[in-house]
Amino acid sequence: MQNLTQGAPGREWAFFAASNSRDGFHSYYEQCFRGAVDVLYIIKGGPGTGKSRLMRELAEAGEARGWRAEYYYCSSDPTSLDAVLLYGAHGQSVGLLDGTAPHTFEPRMAGVREELIDLGQFWCSAQLFEQRGEIGKLIGQKNESYRAAYRYLRAAGECLDNGRDALLPCLSGRRLERLAARLLAGATQREESGSCRTGLRTSIGMRGRYTLPTYEEKATRVCYLEDYYGVGYELAEAILTRGREAGASMIVSHHPVCPDRVDALHFMASGVSFIVRDAEERAQPHERCENAAVRCMDLRRLPDATLLRSARERLRTAARGYEMMLENACDCMATVAQAHFALESIYTAAMDFDAKERYTVALIGKIFGE
Repeated sequence: MQNLTQGAPGREWAFFAASNSRDGFHSYYEQCFRGAVDVLYIIKGGPGTGKSRLMRELAEAGEARGWRAEYYYCSSDPTSLDAVLLYGAHGQSVGLLDGTAPHTFEPRMAGVREELIDLGQFWCSAQLFEQRGEIGKLIGQKNESYRAAYRYLRAAGECLDNGRDALLPCLSGRRLERLAARLLAGATQREESGSCRTGLRTSIGMRGRYTLPTYEEKATRVCYLEDYYGVGYELAEAILTRGREAGASMIVSHHPVCPDRVDALHFMASGVSFIVRDAEERAQPHERCENAAVRCMDLRRLPDATLLRSARERLRTAARGYEMMLENACDCMATVAQAHFALESIYTAAMDFDAKERYTVALIGKIFGE
């Protein structure tokens, strides 16, 4: 499997809003974007039509005018954007997102809170029609590769479930709660309107396993929960529960394969991040934490030692099965990439990008009142 990759250059607020999971494509679009801004532009268009570039250009235009941007990257192709949210200094806000399949997003108050952008107006339909046979073939290849990847991800999720079933009898819920309370001392600050937002840290996609650096780069203090046998995820869940009880504002990341697991939390007021790190990620350097204090918590002693001895072989088998299934899923995603980028080339060749760029300039003027 590919090494973990640090994405999103610079110090952006950068997340994923979807994942390729055991359940197939798992979207957090509703949680992340519905009602998040005053006006939301929903972009429709095929691969290679410039959706990501449009979002990037609008975000850069906003930042040049003093607006704050949040970037949401594509879970399948983390070099592309799925969405951008922009916040002005005087409380105004606007967002742009890719509303095409598989993350289809439809307006509920069209023309009021949502606007549609159709990039199909800039392509040559006759040119695409001539390529219809190749387009259909590539779509079929892409869909079949996705189906194969999801079968492996479903199996990977089953392995994690088997490991969790073996682990839970070895863990004391009271010990987890006490440790969570101790870790959160000083990390939470009660707020009148404490919110819990979603922003994924890691994806499984065309470039393998890919991790964004936001939870480290935006932290004043990072606490790595060094995971063994899944203990880190149980502790992260306990921390989330305690944080909610404290009324803290948090950003929460979910495991890309198993959406019911928490793999990272960032407490907004204190700037403290808690991040679950498995064996592969533990091998990575702490260079993303250059401005944060770092603490690494070895959780191997948290389970009952006697009970763990009898469960250890089952836990190891589950862990090996998970890594094998995940590697196979990443191989399938690599074949998705071949078809996807071939499709992009066909659509890109049929686009009138000069006309699209003129449209982008006009849209920038409309959004920022120029």
